[in-house]
Amino acid sequence: MNRKQKQEEMRRERELDLQFLNQILEQQNLEEIKEKAKRDRIKEEARQYQRWILEMMKKEEEDTKQLDDLIMQENERSWQKRLEQWNKEQKAREKLMQEVMEERQKQIQARLDEAKRRREESLAERDRLKQEMVEAQLRQQAEMEEKRRFLKENQGDILDQIRYNDFKKQEKEKQKQAEQRAQLYAEQMYQQKLKEELEKLERDKPSQFSHLKVRKNNIF
Repeated sequence: MNRKQKQEEMRRERELDLQFLNQILEQQNLEEIKEKAKRDRIKEEARQYQRWILEMMKKEEEDTKQLDDLIMQENERSWQKRLEQWNKEQKAREKLMQEVMEERQKQIQARLDEAKRRREESLAERDRLKQEMVEAQLRQQAEMEEKRRFLKENQGDILDQIRYNDFKKQEKEKQKQAEQRAQLYAEQMYQQKLKEELEKLERDKPSQFSHLKVRKNNIF
């Protein structure tokens, strides 16, 4: 039994005593007692005891209130300590989460940089193919010029001239087709490499960014 329960029990006992004394006082007022001095003494003792009980009840009530105040203050201190601990743990969790997010961001940036590097390599490859195409075109033009000069020097009739013109037309068409094929091939290689990089970024993307879609303009 704790202190508060003990005080409550004592308070109930005194209330019972007080009720009993009140009954005695009422009976004393109704009954005729032969010895008035004895009756007055008993009544006075009862009044004194009554006053004492009331004082004790008042004191116990004050003590109980003080105890409740102390308990409330102690609970408040405990609650503040608990809040401080929770805040400290929350800050630690937030710091850890920030570090994790920063590391993830570094990894993502590294992948983006790698994708950019590969794209630049792809563009360089495309430029190289274009340069080779230009050089091939120049060689074809030189060969055509050489053939034209040769035909002019060695063939003077109209038939040979017509054949030369047909040959020149065919060579130009072949050159145009070769240029188109080279451009198409370079573009296909670039698009294929870009697609592979985007798919790789999408696969390696952290789970917390799964709702975000990687787009070309987000990478470069």
